[in-house]
This record gives sequence, C-alpha cells and structure tokens, in this order.
Amino acid sequence: MEITCPEKEVDFQASQEEIIRNVHNYLIEHISERITIETLSREFLMNTTTLKTVFKKVYGTTIAAHMKQHRMELAAGLLLKTQNDIASVAQAVGYESQSRFTAAFKEAYGELPTEYRRRHVCGAKKQTCDACAKCPICEPENFAKTAFEKVFLKE
Repeated sequence: MEITCPEKEVDFQASQEEIIRNVHNYLIEHISERITIETLSREFLMNTTTLKTVFKKVYGTTIAAHMKQHRMELAAGLLLKTQNDIASVAQAVGYESQSRFTAAFKEAYGELPTEYRRRHVCGAKKQTCDACAKCPICEPENFAKTAFEKVFLKE
C-alpha cells in the first residue's frame, strides 16, 4: 500500500516575508520593551540567522537599526505632543537609561531632546509652533523689539 501526501507548491520567501512583517508588527506593538533576537526566534519559529537576514532584505536595515529609527521617531513625536520629562519619554520608547536615550536622540536628530523640544514647541501654547521666532514667549527679545516698532514707532 502506497501512502501519498498532497503537496502544495510553497513560496518559502513569501512565507518568510510574511513572518518578518509579523515580527515587525510585534516589535512596534512592544516598542517600549527590549526584545532579543533569540526571543523573536522562539516566538516566530525562525532561526536567528534567517530572521536577521530576511529582516534586512525586507526592510533594508538591521532589526536594531530599524527599531532605533522607530524609537527616535516616536520620541520626537512625544517630545512635541506631551509635556513628559525626558526620562519618561526615554522609558516610553524602550530606553532604561536617560543618558543613552539622549545620546541616541542626538545622534539621530543632531540635537539634544531638550533642544529639539524647545526649538519645535511654542512655550506660550505648549504645542507645536511653526513660527517660534515670532512667539513672544519663545523669543521675547525679537518679538518685543519688532512688536514695539510696529505699534509705537509708525513713521
């Protein structure tokens, strides 16, 4: 008696790509956590070398670099949309150390998180301000001079 099994043509690359996209979604959902390659390997049933190789093929960068980019983007948004202190923002994006977060942020954006916030957030409104140079709170010297000249020194 012969036993036959139905065989399906499987595109392994497509299934691996789907797994990697699931890995990516998982990492985004758990962005505040530190997740190791080994944990991902066990969770998604893919050996670590294949996981790293396929991730790089799909996203064009390593898992660590890709997640760092997402963390920095999220941190920039939190700095602009919340009044949380830097340590809280660092923790929200997966950094236990504020100093490491600050160094990573400066590497990504070229300035410290406090400078980034100060440059992009209007002090008067505590919200994103596109015209900080014209804001009486952010730039009082410049504003006072130009406002005074406009109102009182009409020539």
